[in-house]
Amino acid sequence: MSTRDEPQILRVAEVANSVLDDAVIGVYLHGSAVLGGLRPTSDLDFLVVVDRQLDASTRTELTRRLLDVSGKRALHPGRPVELTVVATDQLVPWSHPPHAEFQYGEWLRDDYETGHVPVRTLAHDLTVLLDTVQRHGRALLGPPAETVVPAIPPADLVSASLEGVDGLLQDLEGDERNVLLTFARMLVTAESGQVAPKDVAAEAVAGRVGRDCRRLLHAAVSDYNGRAEFDWSSHTDDVRTCVDQLLALVP
Repeated sequence: MSTRDEPQILRVAEVANSVLDDAVIGVYLHGSAVLGGLRPTSDLDFLVVVDRQLDASTRTELTRRLLDVSGKRALHPGRPVELTVVATDQLVPWSHPPHAEFQYGEWLRDDYETGHVPVRTLAHDLTVLLDTVQRHGRALLGPPAETVVPAIPPADLVSASLEGVDGLLQDLEGDERNVLLTFARMLVTAESGQVAPKDVAAEAVAGRVGRDCRRLLHAAVSDYNGRAEFDWSSHTDDVRTCVDQLLALVP
């Protein structure tokens, strides 16, 4: 990971610690930053573990402060931030799917700026996130991740990956590259019980699909890694066909 991202990482951790105060048990960096390295368009992904549910005023303040440290429109422009808060009662005893206490994503900035505040929600994809943190998370504050986040049963991890299919298909148009890479990772997770970097997963499955789908997977990897841009706007139907091939391989 580039040292130029470190100041932003520390700013986000400080915002979480400042707003959530004595509720914080730990703040952890995860995602691309700890799985193969940040790509040119990668977000910075954070998990904050707290010992209680958050009240409305805390959610509002955390949203406001994150707007100042996330993305190109921040006070200190940087990478987009995704930050999830989970309470310990969702970790122990473990049960899938857990509730996310709070989830901030930069793509919803316009909503936040007009008053929307994230609320507590049932989050199937949080199971995948927690597995990544438990295995690879970097502790920015608090004890090591593996002492706070329980090991996720492989069956729950696979279920969580597959439960996201409908939502991904709805997001396909306009986000073809990321959806395609996510489906490739979903297949690898379903087969191996582990979460791989998106580009690694795509390369791993490319040899098992048809020529056109393989070409799209390679294009997605090159685009994701910043090596070559690709115009996805005219390939939505092709990507959908490729996704169908990947889903047919899911055990």
